[in-house]
Amino acid sequence: MFHYLQKALRKRRPKEFIVYNIEPDSDFDYLKLASACRTQNAFNRLHIGLENICTPLEVAAIAKLASSSKSPEAIGSWLKKFRLWIPELFDAPQGYVRRTFSRHVILYQNPERAVCDKGLLVAFSGNARRLSMPVSVFLQFVDSRSWDVVVLKKCSRGSYLLGLEGVSNDFRGLVEYLQTALSSMQYRRVITLGTSAGGFAAIWAAVLMGAERGISLSGCPPKALPSPTIGDQPAPNGADLCFVYGMDSAPDHQSALALLDLFGVRLRPVAGIDTHNVIGKLMKRGQFAEFIDEMLA
Repeated sequence: MFHYLQKALRKRRPKEFIVYNIEPDSDFDYLKLASACRTQNAFNRLHIGLENICTPLEVAAIAKLASSSKSPEAIGSWLKKFRLWIPELFDAPQGYVRRTFSRHVILYQNPERAVCDKGLLVAFSGNARRLSMPVSVFLQFVDSRSWDVVVLKKCSRGSYLLGLEGVSNDFRGLVEYLQTALSSMQYRRVITLGTSAGGFAAIWAAVLMGAERGISLSGCPPKALPSPTIGDQPAPNGADLCFVYGMDSAPDHQSALALLDLFGVRLRPVAGIDTHNVIGKLMKRGQFAEFIDEMLA
């Protein structure tokens, strides 16, 4: 049985979703949620909310409703972009299920594989609370038999360095929480990754956790650096700290140089990209699968 998530529209703040009653076998009734939508904007909000949490299995399950006479027309147009980006999400969805630690920390894992046989990917979202693409799309590119993925969703406090609401009031406390809650030492390897506003957090977390690799995707340094500063705590021996950005994006190039000054590690410019969402561009080019395999190799 698929693991689903019950959600409802918040009455006083209709642009947001609330998560409630998360149970291992709780039902996710897309048609019920969709029936509450009266406008295209309401459908858009619903679908964005689902894109930020759903596993590939759940999107594939929702797609089966498209053939139902009761399914709203909006479901077809929403799923069309998934089919264009990654059709195998419907044909052979990765076997992730969701375990929610808090509204800002969600673990995706395949329960059929032992933790000791997998790596842990710690992923910091940007301001849009996603990894530059729908979470299910990102997960479809990462083998669930080889990786557990924990997605951290940035909250409105402005910076991961201030921790996450309900988890920690500072970044070191957040890292310690992740290490304890996820039993990170049980995994064969740990890699951190962050998009945009999560890029610096991913690199700093790699340093603090002693991760094998830290990957910043179009990241930038924060206005105020953490204490102690980077120079007070060098990267762990052998760690690969990598800064990925579009070669033709001037702002991201400058951010990469600023991060290079802080960490003294390698840059990974991607040729022919002038936008901030470098991995979104790679996906639309059909090159993201090769790229993420390289990053996780």
